[in-house]
Parts: sequence; structure tokens; C-alpha cells
Amino acid sequence: MIVPNVTYHDQGSITPEKGDQIGQDAFLRLLLAQLAHQDPLSPMNSMEFTAQLAQFSQLEQMVSFNEKLDSLLLYQSSLNSWQGVEMIGKEVDAMGDWVELNDGSAGTIGYRLEQNCSQVTVQIFDQNGKLVRTLDQGPREKGENLIEWDGRDDDGTTLPDGPYTVAVTAGSGESVASIATFVRGMITGVSFEHGIPLLLMGNQEIPFASVMAVRSISEG
Repeated sequence: MIVPNVTYHDQGSITPEKGDQIGQDAFLRLLLAQLAHQDPLSPMNSMEFTAQLAQFSQLEQMVSFNEKLDSLLLYQSSLNSWQGVEMIGKEVDAMGDWVELNDGSAGTIGYRLEQNCSQVTVQIFDQNGKLVRTLDQGPREKGENLIEWDGRDDDGTTLPDGPYTVAVTAGSGESVASIATFVRGMITGVSFEHGIPLLLMGNQEIPFASVMAVRSISEG
């Protein structure tokens, strides 16, 4: 709560000054000092005093609320950390337009169609934005579709390990639209950035909010 700084005058009155903030203890000391320095022949107006007591009560409530909020945030951070650890070894689907190539093996690329499409094309780009592979998927039906990439370019050459970007376009008649993609893979670890847990799928960090589905590996 912002409480203005004050200046004492000869009659013991107090004038606020702009721009300063004081805490709960300082506000209470200020209120007591104001009472001690008031003019006995012209005491503080009772309504004004009541208003200042109301300000103090509000400040107390805000301090208490902030302390409880800090405790709640600490608890939530701890809970998220444990949830992240429990995800290790689980298979997840997460929103994303990337796929990682490790030892010539790539993760599963997924996309969801809202309607049947006469033509679906998947393009894969390297870290420099160069198109390295085009996969013609032909017609695809509405729903979830998965792609297994062999890690090769259009010439059949095995590409180096690392992250690649995926773009999917789908057409129905003359209309062509970009389609949101997701990745499927196993969570191999958890990293913590400023206390926030990030799931690791290989070398890629995945925020909790991007996870669409979680399953045990035994479920297939």
C-alpha cells in the first residue's frame, strides 16, 4: 500500500508528500507521531483519524495476503517440481513444430486434421531454415496422424543429429492451410529454470503447458 511521506508543521499538522512508500511499521509510527504532535486546542478530526486507521487495517491485510500468496507460490513450485520428476520415463505428446534427430533416428511427428484432406505435405527444415526433406502424405482422413521420419534428406543422405523444424500443409479441394503439429517421445529428464520445471525430450525442453497427453511406455 502506498502511504505518502509527511512534513510536520508548527501546529503539529502533517502534510503528505508524493512519491514515497512506507511499510506497516513505519505507517504505525507515523500515526502515533501525528497524535503526539497534534495541537491540544485543535485535535485531529475524528473522521480523519478513522480514515487513517482504516488505511492501516488495509495495509495489515495486504501484508498478510502477500505472505500467504508467497507460501502458496512456493508450494505450487514444489508440487510442479515433483510432477516433473514423475514424468521421467513417460511418453508424451506435446505441442511443437520441431523434431530431434539422434543417431540417425528421429522422434515421431504428429498433426491433427479437422476434416478429410485430399493432400497433405510435410516439410522438414534444418537449423538454418533450409528445406531438407519433403514428405508427400497423399490424402488423409480427419483426426490424428503420425509420421515416422527416417532422418534422411530428399537425396537419401542421412542428416546430422540435431533439431529440425516441421511444417505441415493440408489441402481440401483448392483450399490449403497450415496445420498445427505435435511431437511424441519419451521424457528423459527435467531441468529447472528460475524454479520452473521444464521436461526434457532428448535435448529439447518442453513446458508443462504444451503437454497434450501422457502415457506409460507399456501402454504403447
